[in-house]
Amino acid sequence: MKSILGSSLSSLFCAAALVSTGATHAAVLDFESVDTTHAPFAPILSDGDSVSQGAYYAQAFDPNNDTGEPNMALVGAMMNGADAGSCLDGACPTGNLSNYVGSVDDGVLQFGRLDHGVTALGGFDAAFLAPSGAGLGSGTVAFLAIQAQRQDGTSATGVFALGGPGTDGTAAFQTFQASQAQIISGTGTLTSGAAAYYAFAYYCDGSGDCSAFTSNKGQFALDNIALDVSAVPEPQQWLLMSLGLVGLSVRLNRRRSA
Repeated sequence: MKSILGSSLSSLFCAAALVSTGATHAAVLDFESVDTTHAPFAPILSDGDSVSQGAYYAQAFDPNNDTGEPNMALVGAMMNGADAGSCLDGACPTGNLSNYVGSVDDGVLQFGRLDHGVTALGGFDAAFLAPSGAGLGSGTVAFLAIQAQRQDGTSATGVFALGGPGTDGTAAFQTFQASQAQIISGTGTLTSGAAAYYAFAYYCDGSGDCSAFTSNKGQFALDNIALDVSAVPEPQQWLLMSLGLVGLSVRLNRRRSA
């Protein structure tokens, strides 16, 4: 530490620049080309299965499994909007002909950086997946909930209203911004950065009662998740920036005393 403090101000700024340029910046998890090494039954996703794309991952969970071991329950699937056979009941949500991930039967989808570093959630596309054989009316809706879990143990959970299926039984993809979330628990926002994000659905019945993890009907599709590392300064960046300010202060003080 002493040798760093003794460095010139220019070298400190150079070091900070190297840290900044070495970091991964904005990325979009769009599921177009994913590694399914840890999803042996892909495109089906069972409890604990995960897929990765670049420096990011998405992992499916059964929230009602408290055994500590994967239980092989069906909780998700990789879907292709251009291939009806890859979707539930052969009916894909409208407005998206690309690949995306679907969470079914009250499943939870966790996503974030593979190295568990902090990243800020920007926006995403999502749609309600109508439960199989439910006979839902067009007024039925669900809420997509996203919980940001921070490294200090705090969290914030925000919800986004998903439109229910139309007369053809399918719902449409919508584009959301994390800043638009209605925060229902925790502190802060979804945009300040988190070590991991958890997405799940509140299913709403015909009377307007909404619940999570109790109906096996909380289902959603998720795509184009925008994650930005550059929006969240890394700890070493803060350190180098502060050291740079210390060096500047020392230099100014020496000039004043000269």
